Amino acid sequence: METTIESTKHYYEKRDTHFFLGLGLIALCLSSYLFVSASPYNTYHVNFIIILNYSCVLLYFAFMTSSNYVQNRKFFQHTNRYQYICFLTLATISCLTLNLGINVFDKFSFWVDLYMIAMYGGLLAFCFRDQMPRQVRTVIFFTLGMGTALATYFTLYLLPLMPFGILLCFFFGVTLHLVVPLLVLINSIILFIRTEKNQADKTAYALGLGAPILISVLFTMQWHQTNQLIETTYTKQEHSNAYGLPAWVTLSQKLSDGFFTQRILKGEILYTTLYGDSWSFGRNTGTSFQDRKEHDPLIAIASYFSGRINLSRNDRIQILKFYSKNRHDTQRKLWSGKHLSTTQIKKKISLYPAYRLAYIEQTFTIKNNSSSSWRQEEALYTFTLPEGSVASSLSLWVNGIEQPSRLTTRGKADSAYVNIVGVERRDPALLHWQEGNQLTVTVFPCTSKEDRIFKIGITSPLVVDDSELVLAPITFEGPTAVFAEEEQQVDFPIQRNKTYQTHFNGSITCDKIPLSKEPFYFNHQNFNVREYQTQQRHFEPQHIYLDVNKSWSESEFTQVCNSFISKPIFMFDNGVLIQVDAYSLDAFKNAQNNNFSLFPIELIEHPETALLVSKSTSKSPNLSDLKETHLGHTTMTYLEQKEAPIAFYNLSSTLSPYLQSLKEFYVFDYAQGSIQELRQLAKQHQFPLQITNSKQVVLHQANMLIQQKSTDNPTISKAPDHLMRLFSYHQILKKIGKGYFLSGYENQDLVNIASTAHIVSPISSMIVLETQEDYERFDIEANEEGLGNASNKKGLKNASNNSSGAVPEPHEWCFIILITLGILFVQVKRIRP
Repeated sequence: METTIESTKHYYEKRDTHFFLGLGLIALCLSSYLFVSASPYNTYHVNFIIILNYSCVLLYFAFMTSSNYVQNRKFFQHTNRYQYICFLTLATISCLTLNLGINVFDKFSFWVDLYMIAMYGGLLAFCFRDQMPRQVRTVIFFTLGMGTALATYFTLYLLPLMPFGILLCFFFGVTLHLVVPLLVLINSIILFIRTEKNQADKTAYALGLGAPILISVLFTMQWHQTNQLIETTYTKQEHSNAYGLPAWVTLSQKLSDGFFTQRILKGEILYTTLYGDSWSFGRNTGTSFQDRKEHDPLIAIASYFSGRINLSRNDRIQILKFYSKNRHDTQRKLWSGKHLSTTQIKKKISLYPAYRLAYIEQTFTIKNNSSSSWRQEEALYTFTLPEGSVASSLSLWVNGIEQPSRLTTRGKADSAYVNIVGVERRDPALLHWQEGNQLTVTVFPCTSKEDRIFKIGITSPLVVDDSELVLAPITFEGPTAVFAEEEQQVDFPIQRNKTYQTHFNGSITCDKIPLSKEPFYFNHQNFNVREYQTQQRHFEPQHIYLDVNKSWSESEFTQVCNSFISKPIFMFDNGVLIQVDAYSLDAFKNAQNNNFSLFPIELIEHPETALLVSKSTSKSPNLSDLKETHLGHTTMTYLEQKEAPIAFYNLSSTLSPYLQSLKEFYVFDYAQGSIQELRQLAKQHQFPLQITNSKQVVLHQANMLIQQKSTDNPTISKAPDHLMRLFSYHQILKKIGKGYFLSGYENQDLVNIASTAHIVSPISSMIVLETQEDYERFDIEANEEGLGNASNKKGLKNASNNSSGAVPEPHEWCFIILITLGILFVQVKRIRP
């Protein structure tokens, strides 16, 4: 009898052939799971891997029970504990694989993946504990305690669904996956109870179990405290209505951009939440901030005990827009794009050092990794451009053929896209201008049957940096490009054999050379470039206004005040314009608590003699976010009545999106530099003069001025047509200027300028439709024929890498030929004796 007991005990902890078979199957299943989950959007092979991994679980279960029956004449009693650990590990991998196809849990946070690696790594190491030093055994018991805590969470989370999993298990036992966390929990407790252990092992297990619980409690307490702070601040700001700003704006100014703040605001939008009055059982898979939510157990627990915050979804999204990394996620999408990835990016860059500009053409290949052939998805890309850049081309491949875009008004392009994508589900691509040097491109449909390809072209000024010219990189957000193949080609279409350098940050540099005197000629207009020398105007400010936020230091505030000690100095604080001096530190510190500032420029009574001094953070709402607010309406009225630009001095090289847009629309006479340089300007009674000539555009970063001149003499040159595109873009911004806040700024003259230059701007967009009938139905004419009243004028088409050089019109060629023949005739007459 004793021999039988010893034999059974020996088998109970035996590392036999079936155990090592389990380890082999774990390696196979884990590798296959990692293969399909390497990219969060890769589900192309997921169905096959689900079947493979579940088959391995069933196969090993059969081996385990048959082995147990041979040993004990029983299928389930006295099971080899090491084999059972392998079985639970295989079952867990199968659960994770199945979750890729059936979204019971949203995608786990990265730390949860690491936690599970430690948990199951500890379980497998437990099978070899007899061969390990005592210190390692202690670590194994610690991971066993950690595993018990996580298994408890998963069990409680799935507990309401477990009865259904058991009742419906007749379907090949698939629903029994819901019971796996409970089996892991029971196994972890039994292992601890039945295993011989010393006091150090017990302490390690208690620490492993208690540490996650303690962290969860502390996290929940901090979550609740931040939650209450947000709600209290929001309620206070909602009722105070400081200067007509919406509560979400003033709340954004006060909230810290911290770990808890971001996650509370993203709760229900990006993270799985479990509010006490609406336990979701993991089924909250509706429209979210991104295409798939994230499951963080700490956030789920904290949200359950803290309750729902009294903050509307729209206000949350508006606040999250303030954090620049979230703005892409708030762009409109009509369809999901969660299975999309960017598989290839081809860049072709043409550098024109003699004109200090570049043309960047990027071709993107989009793959739909869904296993479903009928699933249609929409790709959304947000491009962030170097300052002063403009989109000058868009193409979409339709049925394998590249189709160039047509340019039309923003409203007409948007209406056509929404109608086709939302109702008819056909092939369009849309390119919109956005504030903050950004563009958005949407492409539909993207299916698993074929990859979608689109191309975007950007005309960008080069930045002068001492003896070099720098092309800043164009960044983008969109379908993941982690595994994308990238190709880059750089050439010099005009100057040959030029050298360049590509830097780790993506920028490209080349030597600075003198500007070319050859103009670009189009439609009786010359566009030429020359060096820009800053011009000064006499300026003696009578009123000083300080735009204060957290980027200011107390020393800077004091120095600026002392620089204008004889002038009245004002600062905006808590909805009131107050007069300050170098000793007004309480008011300064109160304004310094704001994450950003939105100085109401309509409070500047005499803009012609006023100086606005700012030091800006990189984050703030955009102008478009404020257009319907009280601040937006009062600013609109002010700009409609005032003509003189405001002298604006920036103490740093950073501008908030709010101020950047005002600068782009030529609301300011702009200058930047140090406090010492500001003092020098004040001492000399000077300030940089803004070019107001409609025939001139200044590109400050390139130290270059583009001039437009009328001419009747045709000119042939190698100058790129991008000169005209850049000039037209900045001309549009200049003419919109203060009218951006006005409803009537989208006038036909501006549309004609955009149409002739074929550029994307606040009033123009590019669109590709599937058929000629689609263009006709939405009244979108071919670009070379112009738009509206410009139909009798020809314009540029989509930019290309071969679009450099000025080409005269046909009648001008005739004129040139006649002149040439005339000159030859005269020369021949002179040569004759």
